[in-house]
Amino acid sequence: MLVKKHPHGEYFSRAPDKNSKLHKLMCGPDYIDLSMVENNFKTGYYSTTDGFLQDIGRIWSNSNKLKTNEQNISQKALELKLFFELQVQTLAIPEGQSVRDGTFPK
Repeated sequence: MLVKKHPHGEYFSRAPDKNSKLHKLMCGPDYIDLSMVENNFKTGYYSTTDGFLQDIGRIWSNSNKLKTNEQNISQKALELKLFFELQVQTLAIPEGQSVRDGTFPK
């Protein structure tokens, strides 16, 4: 998964250490990370691209809920989100549709 190899991918690839402040902030019932998404993908959990993109979106939305500046997680999430969207844009997306504005996938 290319997004895991991004410099900020490490922050979203697995749950934070249980002793860190971030663990308490991030690891609620809606928690998901890139490794979980990758595993879901490999095991055939996603039957549509919608489910995959929703889980990826949960990573970004969960990071935006953080009320801390520890390690500047929100900014790193935004940069990683933009990187991900650019990678998706390079796929065979019909002209006139975009991941960013929500017209792809339909």
